[in-house]
Amino acid sequence: MRNRVKELVIVAAALAVLAPAAARAVEWKAGAWDLSFSGNVNAFGTYQMCGTSTAVIQGVPLACSKATGSPNQFSIESGLLPSALVLGAKTRARDLDTAVTLGLYPGLHVSDTRTGAGSNNNFSVDVRQLFLTVGDKSWGTIKLGKDLGLFGSDVILSDMLLLGVGAGSHNSLNHNVTLGHIGSGYIYADWIPQLSYMTPSLGGLTFTVAVVEGFSNNGDNGVTGFLVDNVNVRNPTPGVQGRVAYDFSGPVSGRAWAGGMYQNAKLDAPPANPSLNSYAGEAGVKMNVGGLGAMAYGYVGEGIGTTLIGLDATPGTVDGHSIEARESYGYLGQVTYQIPSTRLRPGVSYGKSYLNLAKGEVNPQFLRSNELVSTALFYSVTDALTMTVEYDHVRSANQAGFEANANSIALGGIFFF
Repeated sequence: MRNRVKELVIVAAALAVLAPAAARAVEWKAGAWDLSFSGNVNAFGTYQMCGTSTAVIQGVPLACSKATGSPNQFSIESGLLPSALVLGAKTRARDLDTAVTLGLYPGLHVSDTRTGAGSNNNFSVDVRQLFLTVGDKSWGTIKLGKDLGLFGSDVILSDMLLLGVGAGSHNSLNHNVTLGHIGSGYIYADWIPQLSYMTPSLGGLTFTVAVVEGFSNNGDNGVTGFLVDNVNVRNPTPGVQGRVAYDFSGPVSGRAWAGGMYQNAKLDAPPANPSLNSYAGEAGVKMNVGGLGAMAYGYVGEGIGTTLIGLDATPGTVDGHSIEARESYGYLGQVTYQIPSTRLRPGVSYGKSYLNLAKGEVNPQFLRSNELVSTALFYSVTDALTMTVEYDHVRSANQAGFEANANSIALGGIFFF
């Protein structure tokens, strides 16, 4: 299961690259088409110091423990955002706006060889975006293809650590990018094949609904999303995600949103084809007043797991003949401030994610919570280049209350084009 977690975590995060990059995208005309490319390159030097705790925490704790033999380690790696190259084409014909997007996202770190992919695929070029859109400002937009899911998307796009590192530096999970506040404040939205519809803006108010491909078995005794040991997971019905958002401007600007998701999965375990319903809700608000920025967010769900959608969502068979879902919830708050007449923007954030045991489950060593407090200083060298220095404290606890912790520092930069 741990190898599958590594592969899944590699997909940690990057649609936000489109927002800052859009203003800097290289654009040109080719007949009736408007073409563009944009992206980023980033790298961070990180040093993680494992605490002295020997607590045994099963599942996927974000803090390292001496019980697992985790050493202190220095790495040069991508941050929460991998580097990216995003290609776009759009045109208008027959009163329709049509566009296509292709996003390629390579990571930086290679664990086993410095010349190519490692044995665990720690270096790869991930096609996270491949979709088309068609619509008009009078009736809305339809999207077909693979893109960031709706549930959890607004909070990750608002995470200040998109320009930094956060939890999950290299030696804790051995993956290609870091986590920011994924798993310690919110659940990763993931890149999901989908069919979605978004209304036009109604005085700042928009509604979006998406039918998504369910998380299912990957064929190697692990599962993508729903990690249930030795249990085959099938999705005969699609998942559904939805969001309502309100954008406001003026002396106080920002966005408020609420969303949710639902999925039904079939698990081939006693009794035959048990049904697992997974659902969750979220709400958040972010705002800017002068140079001050703030965000508050929270989520709650059942059968969605923690960190990644479906990760540790259920222990499988609790009493030999039933499948029970675990409950999870979490929250995140952050504050940033643009110091007047300077290029400096300090920020602080705190988030925590909880996972409850399923009905009838007894496992005191299983993960109970992950939390992260982060402080960072961002310096805008140019409009395109931001340098970051960051300190992170991660703490994980098991159901019995025993904790492990880690401290890390990071220094690096990200360049958008």
